[in-house]
Amino acid sequence: GDGTNDVGALKAASVGVSIINNIELEKKVDEKVDSLTKNKKSNDRTLRALIEFQEQEKDPTIVKLGDASIASSFTSRRTSIDCVLTIIRQGRTTLITTIEIYKILSLNCLITAYSMSILYLNGLRQGDIQMTAIGLLSTVLFYLLSQTKPLQILSSKNPPNSIFNKAIIFSIVGQFIVN
Repeated sequence: GDGTNDVGALKAASVGVSIINNIELEKKVDEKVDSLTKNKKSNDRTLRALIEFQEQEKDPTIVKLGDASIASSFTSRRTSIDCVLTIIRQGRTTLITTIEIYKILSLNCLITAYSMSILYLNGLRQGDIQMTAIGLLSTVLFYLLSQTKPLQILSSKNPPNSIFNKAIIFSIVGQFIVN
C-alpha cells in the first residue's frame, strides 16, 4: 500500500508492505536512468535501485512516512514492489534456519542424554575439558548455520508453517533412532 486508503488492507494482511512514493524522486530517478542508458537499450532494475538509494541518501527528507507505513509490518523506501520478494526470501530463510536450529538442539540434547546415561551405567563421566570442547564445537556450528544466505530464486515448495510439523518430528525421531 502507499496511502491512507490501504491502511485497512495492510492491517488485515499477514504481512503488509508500505511503499513510499514521491513523484519528484521518481522523476529525478527516471531522468538519471535515461541519461545513463540513452546509448543502451537497457532499463536495469539494479541501476534504478542504486540511483534511488543515492538520491535518498543525498536528501533524506525526500521520503516522508505516511499513514500506510504506520499500519504495515514493513516499509520500502523504493518505488518498486521488488521488496516483496526480498521479504519472502528473508522470511523463508529465517523460518528454515529456526527449524534447523531446533532440530540440532533437540538431537544434541537427546544424544547427550543417551551418551551420559550409557557412561553413567558404566561408572564413567565426561571430563570438564571434554564438555567444554563439545560446547565450543556446538557454538561454532550454530554460528555457521546463522551465516546462511537466502537463495535468489524462490522455491515453488513452501517451507513448513510450524516447527511442530509431522515431517520435522519424524525426522528428529528417525535421527535419534539411527544414532
